[in-house]
Amino acid sequence: MNKTAALLATMIVLLPGSLSAAKQDPTAGVLERLGTEAIRMADSDLCLPLNADEYEALGKNGVLRIEASSAISSELPIKSAYLEIMGLQFPLTRIVAFGKYQDEAPATSKGTRYWHQVTFYRVPLNLIKQSARLAIDFRGARRGFGVTVFEPSSERPAFVRLDEYDTASEPDQAALAALLEREYPNDFPLRN
Repeated sequence: MNKTAALLATMIVLLPGSLSAAKQDPTAGVLERLGTEAIRMADSDLCLPLNADEYEALGKNGVLRIEASSAISSELPIKSAYLEIMGLQFPLTRIVAFGKYQDEAPATSKGTRYWHQVTFYRVPLNLIKQSARLAIDFRGARRGFGVTVFEPSSERPAFVRLDEYDTASEPDQAALAALLEREYPNDFPLRN
């Protein structure tokens, strides 16, 4: 028997057991309704300081907004976010998180329900001066979910690119609040 035939025979033997296990899984109905739609999604936005003064006030950090959704409610809130650089993981510090249950019903949807979370993290900007993969861990078994890759860029402001003493520190809370309100007004309405 060649390798392909052996693989098919193995799949046929495993398939009935997999189906019966899926019927006992309480998330199986949700997953079946999803069909070809994504089970989980994540998107990100990196906000750099506006100028050199803000760069210093923010402790040489940027702000990262991660928006994550999952059809499986127990996967949210996300457990952690981190940058992977040359095989090492650098955990990011969470600033704040918002979560909500959301019905998303685009025209192609079968009324799929997603749970939704927006989380903000502090990102030491010295870490993205080299290639860095952004990953998140959902709660449960899904770990190392790739969100994006940051590549070195000559388009980044000179005060970030050329800073040789770029070790990040704690940001000034007033400067951080001002950045969040200015850059993410839908998430942080301006205070009166």
